[in-house]
Amino acid sequence: MAQVFAGRDALAWHEGGDDFGVTPSALGTIAADGVSILIGNTQLAHFTSPEGNLCLGQGITTTGVYEKIRAYDSSAVVGSITMQNADGGPGPGGGAAFNLDVNDAPGSGASQLVNYNRFGGAFTSECHLHSDMTAGMRIRTNPATPIMFDTNSVERGRFTATGTLVIGSTTLTGTADCLELDGAGSTSATRTMEVFDSLGAPYFILRDDGRMGVGAGIAGLAATFVCTGQARAVDFSATQPGTPGDPAYSFTQAGNTDTGMYSGGVDELNFTTAGVERVTITPAGLLGINAPTPGSTLTVEGSQAVSVTNVTAGTTTLGDTHYAIFADCTAGTCVVRLPTTATPANRDRVYVIKKVDASANPVNIQTPVGIALDGVIGITPLTVQYQSMTVCAGTNADWFII
Repeated sequence: MAQVFAGRDALAWHEGGDDFGVTPSALGTIAADGVSILIGNTQLAHFTSPEGNLCLGQGITTTGVYEKIRAYDSSAVVGSITMQNADGGPGPGGGAAFNLDVNDAPGSGASQLVNYNRFGGAFTSECHLHSDMTAGMRIRTNPATPIMFDTNSVERGRFTATGTLVIGSTTLTGTADCLELDGAGSTSATRTMEVFDSLGAPYFILRDDGRMGVGAGIAGLAATFVCTGQARAVDFSATQPGTPGDPAYSFTQAGNTDTGMYSGGVDELNFTTAGVERVTITPAGLLGINAPTPGSTLTVEGSQAVSVTNVTAGTTTLGDTHYAIFADCTAGTCVVRLPTTATPANRDRVYVIKKVDASANPVNIQTPVGIALDGVIGITPLTVQYQSMTVCAGTNADWFII
């Protein structure tokens, strides 16, 4: 038996044509609370008034229905809601269908929360949102269909059929297995990816042009890789320190992988070229050049080259680019001025000054005002051919002959 009941000033009837033995006017005192549909004296549908919201199912409520359509059932197994066309013929699986299912008992598609069948077929969805008590929430497609994400009617990314997440493109450009980020262009400074700290400052930046930054204050990215904190290679460790032929830090060019940096021992740092150790820094700070076991602060096994400056008549003020000075005074007196040791950067320097000509003109070694050379302030001459003098700036702001 099916019944429809209207709350106010309306006829009520059932399939037998009976009006329940009452006249419509007798219902005039009942509040206008919408329209209900009953089957077997069980209320299965209700339209609220004045909103016109629809509630469907067993055990429905006629109040507090705020949605336009609410499907409810007092049992654990709830029938699904399906919208389907007849593109492939009427009946289940006949055409494209959109299905909502809130069953908590999986089976026969019951655990498919949102289901779309473009080509029809019972529970053989092209795409569905899946949930149950054990598997959690899933979004599924058939094996050949990606999941796409659009904003403002433009596709921004997709999960490919093989499971790769592509962001910034509609196709998989490379061969990534898990994640591909496609930016605006290979020469663009657009930031493809950023990670911020809790204060909103970027701590990781990956740009379209391949530049990457890690750490604080990296917004500019003036180089291909910018790191403002500590950087450590995984292989540069006690268990894998590298060797001269296979350094932990090296270059990738063909034939150049045996040039780089490694550690030959605890707290030791070594540099290699062409697979041969060239520079060693010991834990004590001793530096060896072509000397694997330096015994002094600086140990050099091989020839050395120093700066040599040739001067003639006139004045030459020594600086950080001078070491050996050869003075030819044939055309007149040569004046060689020592730099002031009042500037700490000029202290501890060593200069070698030599007169190379046979003339009577001297080489006058001149100190700055108030600075002495072996106790003499002013000029100390070299007057004999091949006479030389080696001077060193002391830490007490004077110069000394050594």
